Amino acid sequence: MKRVYIAGPMSDMPAQYLANCARLLTAWREINAAGFAGYCPAADMLLGIGSERPFDVESYRAWSMAWLEVADVVYVVAAAHADGRYSEGVDAEVRRAVEMGIPVVFTVEDIR
Repeated sequence: MKRVYIAGPMSDMPAQYLANCARLLTAWREINAAGFAGYCPAADMLLGIGSERPFDVESYRAWSMAWLEVADVVYVVAAAHADGRYSEGVDAEVRRAVEMGIPVVFTVEDIR
């Protein structure tokens, strides 16, 4: 089963952060319904909500990057925040994928 890392903007003001999570989680459902094994960094939100002690942002980023590094493909849902600012996090994910020779795609059809 092809492992798909889902990339998209996450960090932002609280309301936009939640919208970003929703967008990535929707993509996760789409990826899994298409028969792939998706990994969605937005799932970390649940870890944060369910934890009695906070984790630092760098830990979340490191955990996600470890999953990206074993992916068969990186699916970029969006590269910019809602206000048009380019996402530095997505840029870092794409750069790492390219360094590792992992294909980067922008549609579910391209995963196939």
